[in-house]
Order: sequence, then C-alpha cells, then structure tokens
Amino acid sequence: MTEGRVIEDEAFPGAQLRRVDLRDVDIRDATLIRATVADANLTDAVFEDANMSGVAFRDVNLSGATISQANLRGVAITAADITGMTIEGVLVSDLLKGRDKT
Repeated sequence: MTEGRVIEDEAFPGAQLRRVDLRDVDIRDATLIRATVADANLTDAVFEDANMSGVAFRDVNLSGATISQANLRGVAITAADITGMTIEGVLVSDLLKGRDKT
C-alpha cells in the first residue's frame, strides 16, 4: 500500500493504470496530454486551473456539475439531456424554445 506516498518529478509515458484506487489523490502540475480516463468514477472530483482545451466528454454523467469561471468559447454540446441545465440562472431549454420557430 502506498497511502500518503508523495511522487514528484517522475515520468510515466505510456503507463496503464487498471483497477486502481485513487480516492483523495491530489494531482498538481501534471501533464495529461492525450490521456484517456474511461470507466472511472469521478464523483465530487474537482478540476481547477486546468487547461482542458480540445477535451472530449462522451457518454459522461455531468448531472449536478457546476462550471464556473470557465472559458467556454467554441464549446459544442450535442445529443445531450439538458433538463434543468442553466446558464447564469436561465434555463437553457427556455433559451432554445424560439430557435425552431423562426
């Protein structure tokens, strides 16, 4: 067991982590370019001050998620359940109501 272990200045290119318990792990100043996170439970995870440009979210459950102080320029949301989704307190479904009527 490596509970509480500190790993610094290490490189693991091409590493594969399978069935690992990373609860309460603190990842900082890490390069995760082209990393794949699949079949993972990220409940209550916090992504802060992270460059996620070009990231793809597919088949993910973001219910109850909060996005704040984020750069969302060029973000595309497709085939998504937006029930209850708000932007600045306004329901997105209300914003979209008139788009097909014009």
